[in-house]
Amino acid sequence: MKSGGVDGVRVGERPRLGLVLSGGAARGIAHIGVLAVLEEAGIRPDLIVGTSAGALVGSLAAAGISATRIAAWAQTIRWSALARPVMSRAGLMSNDRLGRFLERVLPCRTFEALPVPFACIATDLETFEPVILWSGDVASAVRASCALPGIIVPVERDGRLLIDGGVAEAAPAAVARLLGADVVVAVNVNASYRRGARPTHMFAILAQTYFTLGRAAERLAAERADVLVTPDVGDIGVDELHRGSDLLRAGEEAARAALPRIRSLVEQTVEPPAEPGLVREAA
Repeated sequence: MKSGGVDGVRVGERPRLGLVLSGGAARGIAHIGVLAVLEEAGIRPDLIVGTSAGALVGSLAAAGISATRIAAWAQTIRWSALARPVMSRAGLMSNDRLGRFLERVLPCRTFEALPVPFACIATDLETFEPVILWSGDVASAVRASCALPGIIVPVERDGRLLIDGGVAEAAPAAVARLLGADVVVAVNVNASYRRGARPTHMFAILAQTYFTLGRAAERLAAERADVLVTPDVGDIGVDELHRGSDLLRAGEEAARAALPRIRSLVEQTVEPPAEPGLVREAA
């Protein structure tokens, strides 16, 4: 997606900012707080990549919906508006309601029509390889990225059965670079962890197990970012949608702490690489 410049880099221009949003179920609400601070600072991502909850928030942001409006939805929405119980061997619930929600609120239905380039990550159930979804219908792609295995029935798309992107790529910083980002800011809402109240129902147990097992992979993926934003949400359960205000505040605080570093990176000018001879002389 890069064009011009040397080896695809646009010399003399502002770096392209890629924003990467991790999975995290309810904790994904913290992403919205990060978006709000970036908006307030006048920093707009040139592309967004999201996994699971990050795919949901990312799709809304890429469609040009303000963080204020997304936050209003997040503080009132409940699981029953996103998923429903089903009789299936493949999962306990369907997230088709999530798809209908997106179809209702998104001003554009396809990736190609989004004002900001966007991609979300799912996992191929057969090969367990990451699948980058960035064309065609947005709602079905986000549903696939949010299909938590064992809880949500896999989503069929393009002849594949797809499950939650966090299985293969929890914080896909490398994907942002692949799609043209010069500077990558990754938001990982699962980096902080403190043992709180024990899970009390099946969804909370399965989700907490899944996100805990994925923390090592998330750390590895996040190391590929230039800036890692880690909202302090470790005491909030992945099922606690009712903690929306706390999650938003945590996202805002983490983003403000990282803002000087983000600003310094995005306000610099892309320079041409040094000549090989000059590199040898400097060495």
